[in-house]
Amino acid sequence: MHIVAVPTFMLCNVLAVIGAAMLGPILFFAGVVVLTVGTIGAQGRGPRFKSVPTQPFAGSVDLAKRLLVGQWVIFPRFVPSGGWPAKLPGPANVAG
Repeated sequence: MHIVAVPTFMLCNVLAVIGAAMLGPILFFAGVVVLTVGTIGAQGRGPRFKSVPTQPFAGSVDLAKRLLVGQWVIFPRFVPSGGWPAKLPGPANVAG
C-alpha cells in the first residue's frame, strides 16, 4: 500500500505548495483533498495489520512531524535499500 500511497502523498504535497505559491485554489484544494482523504486515509489502515501496534500520537505537532519524516525521509531511504519487496503481501512472504 505504501509503495503507491507515499509517492502520491509526495506529489500532493508538491501540488499543494505550488497551488499556495501561485494562489491557484484548484491546485491547492486538489492537493490537500487527495492528500488527506486518499493517501493519509489509506496509510492509516496499514498499522492495523502490524503485529506491534504503532505508538499513539502525542498531539498534532507529533502527528505532523512523524508523518512528514516518515514520508519524506524514511520511506525514500527504504526503497533503494531493497527491503520493500520483502514487505509486499503474497505467498512468498507469508510465514508458516
